[in-house]
Amino acid sequence: MTHYHPASNKVLLKLIVEKGSKKILGAQGIGKGELAKRIDVVATMLYYGGTLDDLLNLDLGYAPPFSTPIDPLVHTGNTVKNKLEGVAKTYTAKEVQEKLERGEDFLLLDVRTPQQFVMRNIEDNRVQQLTLGDLRYKLDQVPKDKEIVTVCVMGSRAYEAARILEGAGFKDVKFMEGGMEGWPFDME
Repeated sequence: MTHYHPASNKVLLKLIVEKGSKKILGAQGIGKGELAKRIDVVATMLYYGGTLDDLLNLDLGYAPPFSTPIDPLVHTGNTVKNKLEGVAKTYTAKEVQEKLERGEDFLLLDVRTPQQFVMRNIEDNRVQQLTLGDLRYKLDQVPKDKEIVTVCVMGSRAYEAARILEGAGFKDVKFMEGGMEGWPFDME
């Protein structure tokens, strides 16, 4: 359901798709939000041999108590499409955690608001907080000679930040799937 609805709860979805045919192979979901509807849609797609393109062409019901204007499953499908096309380059939360543990040299750019950052953040000297709204005006504060991994609450702002950085000439940019909602847990 939409974030502004008083009874809204979050969901985290993973969609499994065959690379070549884009056939949907399965899904996982966690969270307190409405998951049964999403799993039912995937189960129907599996039964009929549906593909990612079929999913993205669905017009699923919208009403604030039940779903956002674009269903979270369709958002997930769009992310998968962007990954398959090389537009979205990602790490899972587990992969980011492993990079931190190995001591790799990269910047974890947190594009959430300062209030969100203070409430919960990854404590490491490789973390830099810079809001998405300020990013375009403060690109000079982001090093161009390091790998940049962007992170936000759920992933959408991190994806947008990664695209802004790539458009500004940054060469090695990825975003963390699932954002802080997926940290430190992962659906692998």
